[in-house]
Amino acid sequence: MHTKYIGNSGYGFFVDSDSVSHSGLIAGFTSQLYSFPSSRGVIVVLANRGDATSYAKKLRSLFRSAEDES
Repeated sequence: MHTKYIGNSGYGFFVDSDSVSHSGLIAGFTSQLYSFPSSRGVIVVLANRGDATSYAKKLRSLFRSAEDES
């Protein structure tokens, strides 16, 4: 489903070593999605105030830390 296309981009998704992500922006709203296929985890942040990506990055760090502990 998430096939690498050019570099780390796969049809609108950014493919990292352990995650797949996608962000969106339209007037007044932002969104960020992180999917972790190996652990079947997903983080979705939708915001109409502030930056969804910065919140999602903080959650991603917490998620990765929790994965490392288990």
